[in-house]
Amino acid sequence: MGGGVVGEQMVLLALASLGVIYLLKLALLLLQGVWAVTGLEVGILINNVGMSYPYARFFHELDSELMSNLIRVNIDVTTRMVQLVLPGMLQRKRGAIINIGSGAASIMPADPLYTLYAATKAFVDQFSRSLYVEYKHSGIDVQCQVPLYVATKMAKIKRASLTVPSANTYAKVALRSIGYEPRCTPYWVHSCIWWLISVLPEPLIDTMRLRMNLDIRRRGLLKDAQKKE
Repeated sequence: MGGGVVGEQMVLLALASLGVIYLLKLALLLLQGVWAVTGLEVGILINNVGMSYPYARFFHELDSELMSNLIRVNIDVTTRMVQLVLPGMLQRKRGAIINIGSGAASIMPADPLYTLYAATKAFVDQFSRSLYVEYKHSGIDVQCQVPLYVATKMAKIKRASLTVPSANTYAKVALRSIGYEPRCTPYWVHSCIWWLISVLPEPLIDTMRLRMNLDIRRRGLLKDAQKKE
């Protein structure tokens, strides 16, 4: 369907990645979403909303506010934005919904110290896959795009590289991937890494990931301590 949507009168509704958001801000965001799509023919919804931890933490170290915000932003907003645009797409019998997942949920066998973040992104993956099966015969493509690290504020990576593309580079290949598979990793280097991870023993990947995230946690705790001095 990717080529079929192009050329139609469409509105590209892109939700920017969110940082820390509180209940009032979340309510305002949903209201803005309603206002944004009212009276518009939304042809493509790109659900790029997402937030993560300030840095790696054990699950018992998460406070209630952070837990609630992760669930509301990564699950509730994604779900409700789809709910807003889907009836119009069904009426027109065409449309595309692109939900941005994460390699933390779909590529890595586990993401220790980012457990809740990975779990919310696993929801996005399964949500997207099931919607794809539900609506593929109604002219609506639903796709979950699964990136690894991209140079963004949320990832706390400032400089792009071969394995970590810039947001602009990723966006270009992501748009070209719309309409081809229900789940994909648009950036070719990420696809190669996915294949490599798939052939390695899971215990090895788990150990490497745990060590990496423990180091991120150590540096995060050190920065927190320095701010308090």
